[in-house]
Amino acid sequence: MILFGNQSLDPFGDSTVSDYERLFEIFGIQPLAPLLSSFSVRHKYLDIGLAFGHRDIERILEAIKENQPFAVMSGIKPSNRYHMGSKKIADAVIYFQKQGGFAFYCIADIEAYEVNGIRPDESKLTAIDNVADLLALGLDCKRAFIYRQSKCSPVHNLAFQLASKVPMSLMTAIYGEKPFGYYLASIVQAADILLPQTEESSGPRPTVVPVGADQDPSIRLTRDLSVKFHGQLGFVKPSALIFKLTRSLGQSKMSKSKSETCLFLNEDTETAKNKIANSMTGGQPTTHEQRSLGGNPNSCPIYETMIYIPKTTTQDLAALRDQCRSGRILCGECKELCANLFTDFLNKHQEQKAKYVSLAQCIVEEGTCG
Repeated sequence: MILFGNQSLDPFGDSTVSDYERLFEIFGIQPLAPLLSSFSVRHKYLDIGLAFGHRDIERILEAIKENQPFAVMSGIKPSNRYHMGSKKIADAVIYFQKQGGFAFYCIADIEAYEVNGIRPDESKLTAIDNVADLLALGLDCKRAFIYRQSKCSPVHNLAFQLASKVPMSLMTAIYGEKPFGYYLASIVQAADILLPQTEESSGPRPTVVPVGADQDPSIRLTRDLSVKFHGQLGFVKPSALIFKLTRSLGQSKMSKSKSETCLFLNEDTETAKNKIANSMTGGQPTTHEQRSLGGNPNSCPIYETMIYIPKTTTQDLAALRDQCRSGRILCGECKELCANLFTDFLNKHQEQKAKYVSLAQCIVEEGTCG
């Protein structure tokens, strides 16, 4: 875990960030705002600052502009169901795929074993469920390589190569003191990120990795290794689009393990409504104070949930922020609006997801898109 003040970045546990601008100074993350006009296709995650930072995203923007090959890479640890934080990253992968990128998506079952003690054979059903969510959200599997870490020999072989250049001092500097299996999982993850650049994957080519801020330590490790293997394998530093952490309904980072404050994509609508109704907000304690002082959407899980709902536009979110800050909308009214929009999304998503379960099973079990 990397600590800075009362904040922390831990790819394997709970992270807390209250001041994202400090990450620019401490870790060298670059601010995204000056480059927003360079994105030919805008997404609301960009417009509202949910994607706040980057590492060498210019390389990807240039590839898009020049219609040159590039890859987008991400994945998920199959330890539980898809939640809104998982959706945020999936949306980013789909966004770059639509801009011309070939997608690599890893089912991180080695990490699930090392960190959570879940064997690959036990995580397979969760992996199928995760992939069905991904496809239902819009990923084109015919322009993607979706794979399980435990079954991907090229990743294993590359991880062995990368490990030869990783001193223990580097791992402890990046991750702090961890069980050795965590370090192993990190090196395998670096191999995942660099896989699109290997010759057998038609590389090297620019690669962008959408991540939450808590995963930036692993981006730094991989970028360091790409430099060490540039001469031997031709790797270039992978780029990253870095997102703010997804807030749970209880204000902490959204976590699969805290189901009572986590919104999953396979929730039944009544459960989702109850979670939203009982959520914390950024509003005032009383109606009078809310009307006179207004609320703070920047610290409100309900407002953040609205961001992830496909139906809400940048303009909708701006109007909602204004209503909240001016006190023209009360927290109960906002919760009701959020519940209606979210359950409508859930119904449509789950109907779409049901169409992809068989395909997801083929991808996970056979490595084929059908």
